Amino acid sequence: MLFRKTLMNLRLRTVCACFALLSLSVFAPLQANAAQLGDATLYNLFVFGNAVISNTDAEGRIAIGGNATLSNFGAASKIGSSTNGSDTEIIGGNLTWANGQLYYGNGKYGGSASLSGVGTPNGTLSQASSSINFSSAKTSLQSQSIYLGALASSGTVANNFGVLTLTGTNATQNTFTLTQAQFQNANTLNINVPTTSTTIINVQGTSVTFFNGQTFINGAADFRNSYNSKLLFNFYQATTLNDTSTGINGSVLAPFADATFGYSQLNGTLVVNSLVSTGELHWLQDPNSPSGNSFQFNGNLPSSTPSNVPEPGAVTLLASMGVVSLQFVRRRSRR
Repeated sequence: MLFRKTLMNLRLRTVCACFALLSLSVFAPLQANAAQLGDATLYNLFVFGNAVISNTDAEGRIAIGGNATLSNFGAASKIGSSTNGSDTEIIGGNLTWANGQLYYGNGKYGGSASLSGVGTPNGTLSQASSSINFSSAKTSLQSQSIYLGALASSGTVANNFGVLTLTGTNATQNTFTLTQAQFQNANTLNINVPTTSTTIINVQGTSVTFFNGQTFINGAADFRNSYNSKLLFNFYQATTLNDTSTGINGSVLAPFADATFGYSQLNGTLVVNSLVSTGELHWLQDPNSPSGNSFQFNGNLPSSTPSNVPEPGAVTLLASMGVVSLQFVRRRSRR
């Protein structure tokens, strides 16, 4: 009798352990998927709609989903000969371009083209269907921006007469939320985080202007700071975004915004709905070395798409298996 009870207890514990193990695999907390900036990841400039750009250049690849009006503009100026043969400028609509150069790679436009004084020394400009689904990219990046904007702040924000100090200690990811007033009225932005961390700065407000001042990342203000590639400014509510003179260290995700950039510079990726700009877009940490490291965003962003959500059928089956197994053991233990 004692042996039988011991055996039944062992079976019961085994069933419970198996049930618990299966439960952990099915009901485990959702893990964040590492994600970049979707279709915009490889681009210095990514615009869903129309863009008017003059008297400046973009060092990296550009993609414009609508019509592009360019003048005195250089594209893909620093990415080097290794990109020759690939598409480095993609225009979904009509292209009007007066004076400028596509330095490396090929350009494609989906509509008509009016070209004057444009050079393509290492490629061609031709009419072709876009290789980017801008509508799908817009939906995806807008969803991502909203999701990131809802993340809880994990670091602290101190405001000392316009000097904003953002401090985070997480080695993987630090998230900060700034009000529109905090951001616009700042004269200095100090970011202090581990060098291994991705930093997300969520900025509230529907009509936002970049603050006029410097950004220091772990004490360094040099725009060639390699940490720029792990820093993302997320304007998840903005429908209007302006920058007149600020040098922006990091990438900007503003997928709902019609943006106007003056004589400023951005060191990373710019994602907006539409753009009017005379600002510089930098892509390389060392502008004298086309083979050097880039400002391409390479932080790890949490994804809004769960990776292991259990199917309803699997949950029901697992529960049924647990109930049946427990009933079986109980019946055997009563004999």
